Amino acid sequence: MFFYTGVYSVSLQFSSKLTRNHSKYSRIGSSVLSYYYEAISVRTPVNGYFTFASTCSFDIDGSLYSFSFDPKNATKNLLIHNDDGGNGVEFLLQAHLLSGFTYILVVTTYISNVIGAYTISISGTTDYIWFTKTNALTETIAIRYNARK
Repeated sequence: MFFYTGVYSVSLQFSSKLTRNHSKYSRIGSSVLSYYYEAISVRTPVNGYFTFASTCSFDIDGSLYSFSFDPKNATKNLLIHNDDGGNGVEFLLQAHLLSGFTYILVVTTYISNVIGAYTISISGTTDYIWFTKTNALTETIAIRYNARK
C-alpha cells in the first residue's frame, strides 16, 4: 500500500517494472493475449480530480477501472483509457475519483511482449491517497510517502 499525506494536494511518483513474470492479457484494442500488465488499486478518502501520467522508454498504455479489473474482459468497469495523451508515447489519464470507492489503474504496453521500467506521476486534490500494487507473485507491496507542504 502506498500512503501519502499532504496539505491540500497529492503529488507523488512511483516506479515499477513490467517483467516476464507478470500476467498477460488482451489489452483494449487488441484480441491477442500477449500484453504484460500490472494492476494498481487506488483509493482516496475525499472526492477529487486526479491525473495519472506515465514516463518510460517504451510505448505505454494506461486504463482506469471502477471497483475491479477483469483481465478476461478489458472493457468491463472501464472508466478511461489512454495511450499517447501525455508526452510522446506516454499515457495521461484524468478522472474525478469518489471517496470510499476502489479504482484500478492498469499499466501495460502498446506493443505486445514488451517489458521494462516505468514511472507514474499522480497529482490531485486530497489530504492523502492509498495505492496497493500486487506484483506477479500476488504479494502486496507497501510503501509510505511522507507529507510535503
